[in-house]
Amino acid sequence: MRGENFSLTLSSGDPCHHGFYTTRWVEADDEAAAELACVQLIKLDPSLAQERRSLAIPMLYVEEIKRLDSEPLQQPGGYTFFDMDTSE
Repeated sequence: MRGENFSLTLSSGDPCHHGFYTTRWVEADDEAAAELACVQLIKLDPSLAQERRSLAIPMLYVEEIKRLDSEPLQQPGGYTFFDMDTSE
């Protein structure tokens, strides 16, 4: 999954808009149900609690869905964040 426009205070101590990539594994009957379950997991994660500082709306995108034939060997990882306030 990819998230964008999350207003967070990370290691720098200064609040800014961040995006992230993360992986989540869920049990679902089909791809639509899997997408909804993943989005719900992200919305319920307290580490992504939003502090409304701007009009930017946080967005979530499911970039890839894969069906697993067996249980995953490891737990999903955390988040890989990127700063959305810097222009390159």
